[in-house]
Amino acid sequence: MIRLEQLCKSYHLGNETVHALDRFDLTIESGDYLSVMGPSGSGKSTLLNMLGLLDTPDSGQYWLESELVSELDEEQRARVRNERIGFVFQAYHLIDRLTARENIELPLILNSTPPHERRPQVEQLIDRLGLSHHADHRPHQLSGGQRQRVAIARAVIRRPALLLADEPTGNLDSHSGADVIELLEELNGEGITLVLVTHDPNMGERAGRRLWMQDGCLRQERRGSDNAQR
Repeated sequence: MIRLEQLCKSYHLGNETVHALDRFDLTIESGDYLSVMGPSGSGKSTLLNMLGLLDTPDSGQYWLESELVSELDEEQRARVRNERIGFVFQAYHLIDRLTARENIELPLILNSTPPHERRPQVEQLIDRLGLSHHADHRPHQLSGGQRQRVAIARAVIRRPALLLADEPTGNLDSHSGADVIELLEELNGEGITLVLVTHDPNMGERAGRRLWMQDGCLRQERRGSDNAQR
């Protein structure tokens, strides 16, 4: 489903060049569940931004579902993001003036989905995520766990092939965090490919594939009970 080949990305900080990704290779199969771990500055966020087409590589290739997306222009990249990729962030990034329902519905509105088609989809997802009693609340009226559920609903309302989660429980208490992870894993079980960036080793160990990054490179990969180092 996803293939990264010799992906490179560098940033200049003063007189220093930081290699955020250094000839990075990775293959992700459809339905995979990956966690990405490593120290600050290891390249985790850069990798997620590349996968989400929020940034472009200096060199190398990114294939998504047989399409060479690393060579698309910005308009084409926006189309791919809208149609095939969902995002869940630590800070939620909900629109304050919109209700929970309106935040969830927004991707369908932007996609020009007719009201009679989008409303049943939104209501079904609201019910499934336990937000029925909070659908007309604005973000400031919701708990952290509820806001993250709204963010997840917004991310998956169009059934993306790829769901990217950047520290999705970082602002949550342990109980709310566990609920959010279980929800993400449930969606993964339904076929959505899940890539999760986390600093929490306990959370990272839940994934079927665990990647450890350092200095822009993949230093270690573990699958299931496999402890082999790459």
